[in-house]
Amino acid sequence: MIDWNILFTIIKNVRSFHLNTDLIGLTLEQSCISISKKESIDFALVTNDTNLMFYKKENVIPPFYLSKLIFPLIKKILCHKDLGMNMVRTVLAEQEIIWHDMVRIGDRLEVAACIHDIYETDRGEMIKIKITIYHDFRLIIEGSLGFIIRNRKKVKREIMKEQQSGKKMFQTEIQTYKGQQLKFAQVSGDYNFIHMNRLFARIAGLPDVIMHGACVIAMICSALVENKLKNDLRKLRSISGRFSKPVIPGEKLILTGYTVPDPYTIHFEVFNPAGIAVFKKGIFRFRD
Repeated sequence: MIDWNILFTIIKNVRSFHLNTDLIGLTLEQSCISISKKESIDFALVTNDTNLMFYKKENVIPPFYLSKLIFPLIKKILCHKDLGMNMVRTVLAEQEIIWHDMVRIGDRLEVAACIHDIYETDRGEMIKIKITIYHDFRLIIEGSLGFIIRNRKKVKREIMKEQQSGKKMFQTEIQTYKGQQLKFAQVSGDYNFIHMNRLFARIAGLPDVIMHGACVIAMICSALVENKLKNDLRKLRSISGRFSKPVIPGEKLILTGYTVPDPYTIHFEVFNPAGIAVFKKGIFRFRD
C-alpha cells in the first residue's frame, strides 16, 4: 500500500534541512469512534500480547493501541505543507506515555496532538509532539513523542551493561518476527516506506526495513506488564525512554530491568542480539 501523503512529503522535502519553528503550538484534534473488540484483539495478536484482559469481560484494549488513535494526527503534523519535514531522515527517537485510566471497548474518545517544541540535538533536529486522549471530558492518556531528523554524524554504539542506577532485577526475551512490520502497518495505519520497502530503507541509510517504534515499545510494555504486574493493566501508570537503534524484524531482543529505591518504578534497557542498546533510559512506573 502506498501512502501518498508521505510520498509527496518525501519528494517535496528531500532537500529540507530545518523545520519551521513558526509551527510550534500547532494543535490538531479529532473525535474517534469507539473501538471494536476485533480491532483490539488484532492489534494484540500482531504485537504478540497474550494478556487475557483483552479477551475477557474487562474489555480493555492494548495500552499501545493508542498509536493507532493518534497516528492520523501525527501524520498530518509531519506532512504539514509548511513544516519542512525530511521524512527520509526521520525516526521516532523517544516516547513517554502516562495512563490515568485504560481505554475500553465502546469508549468514544477525543484525541489531540500539539507541536510542543522544535530544537537541535547532537543526533539531529528534534520535534516534540504532545498528545492527549479524553473520554467523557476526562483525561485518560497523555504523553509526548520525539521525532529526530537524523544528521550524518555517527553515533557511538553502546554495548550491553548494567545501568549505574541499580542492580539487575530480571531479564526476559522479546522475539520479533520477519514480516511483523507489515502486519503492524495494517493494524496501525502507519505505512511509512522505511517499514515497507527495503530499497527505500537502504536509500534512507538504514540496513533494512525496520520495526515501527510503536510496535517495539508496545512489546516492551507488554513484557513489563506480564513480568511485574502479572498482566494486571489496571496497575499500569507510565512508560518512557529513548530509541537508540532501529530494530530489524526477526531480531530477538533482551529486556533487562534494574532496581531503584522507588518500589513502584523499574529502570530498563533493551538490547539486540549483538548486545547493542536499541532502547535506553527506560522508566516503567506502576501502581500498588
